[in-house]
Amino acid sequence: MNGSSSIVLRGLRLEYAQGQALLAHNVSNVTIENCTISNAGTNGVELSGSGSTLSGCDIYDVGCSAVHVDGGDIPSLTSGNLTIHNNTLHRFARVSRTLRVGVKWSGCGNVISANEVFDAPQIGMIGGGVNMLFEDNDLHDLAKGSSDTGGFYAGRTWADRGNVVRRNKFRRFYQVEKMAQHTSVNGIYLDDMEAGWLVEDNYFESIHDCMFIGGGRQNVVRGNTFVNCTVPVHVDDRGMGWMGCEQSRFALRTLDYYIQ
Repeated sequence: MNGSSSIVLRGLRLEYAQGQALLAHNVSNVTIENCTISNAGTNGVELSGSGSTLSGCDIYDVGCSAVHVDGGDIPSLTSGNLTIHNNTLHRFARVSRTLRVGVKWSGCGNVISANEVFDAPQIGMIGGGVNMLFEDNDLHDLAKGSSDTGGFYAGRTWADRGNVVRRNKFRRFYQVEKMAQHTSVNGIYLDDMEAGWLVEDNYFESIHDCMFIGGGRQNVVRGNTFVNCTVPVHVDDRGMGWMGCEQSRFALRTLDYYIQ
């Protein structure tokens, strides 16, 4: 549906594609709801543009990411108004097992809410952007086959801002496969100077490091609940130490990209 507008897809079954099951790039006012999408060779749904919604869908057994969403303009802070709501995303990353996630997100001013994301070898949600809202999602039984990872991941830029993670559940993130490297598995992983997040009123259960802040600035963590966890909140100052010069160069390149 690339370049389309004002289309509704409802109640379809899309199965057994060699590549992506559904491409909706640069669309506007498109609704995809109550569809079943499975056994795609790569991604389940790729959605970009503005004012569109993916809701009530069951997406599973895909080779790469279940959903890839991008919308809005970061330099001008123009919202994409894309909504990923009330979907069930599971058994993804079957072919490419790392950095293939339930929801891969980017852009400005989009909402990812009330989704259930589970049963995968690595991350549930990953991305970068500004003014993004993540609320009422349930991420559980993730990071089964990887280390130094998290159920929710963002990292490596000072330029992110205005992002909110609230009222989500993060449960049972741990390795079940034998790993060569045993490092921690985190609930929310704000890696390598990631900045500009509000994390509030979330529930964490059975996770090693629930809230991991690897440096960064203007990150607020408040009102969260931690049950059966090893480290509720980890904060370090890596930007002032071992990765200071390296990260400064990376951050400046990222800022140049956003400004352009």
